[in-house]
Amino acid sequence: NPRTPAMPLPTPIAGVTFTIQSGTPAQTVTFAAGSVSVAHAEGNAGTTAFTFTVERTGGTTGDVSFSGQLNSAVSNAADFNGAAAVPFAFSGTIPAGQASATVTILINGDATVEPDENFTVTLQTVSNNDGTVPTSLGTQVAATGTIQNDDAVPGNVIEGITILDQAPSLQGDVVTP
Repeated sequence: NPRTPAMPLPTPIAGVTFTIQSGTPAQTVTFAAGSVSVAHAEGNAGTTAFTFTVERTGGTTGDVSFSGQLNSAVSNAADFNGAAAVPFAFSGTIPAGQASATVTILINGDATVEPDENFTVTLQTVSNNDGTVPTSLGTQVAATGTIQNDDAVPGNVIEGITILDQAPSLQGDVVTP
């Protein structure tokens, strides 16, 4: 009786890839896409809240503590409620079981005419109180806030040109050039 070559038997798991994980998945902390750029009018009095969302991916195990710094080349401490100087530090915690937390920066309103002012909040450190969860900063660690000027220049606008009330050459003139 002639022998036929053995044919491999089909296997029910052919083409299936298995991933075996050991330990708890790593978590990554970044600013949420929707809060990478926040802009508000400053207001003439009181404070305006600029809220930035810090989120983690990779699970919600453990409390994640984060810290960072607010910097600005144009804003100063008077623009920020409770700030003694710029730059200044901020911190927060994403509680266990939650995916995000917010950082709120309070901006002081004023009636001073000034250009829009930008500031940057940058995450610098992150840690998880559950030592079995590797936690690190992601790629989106900076967010920008724009304090929009909402104060008007005193004067008259004539055909798109602002004539300031303080212009000494026009004080007392009845006819506008």
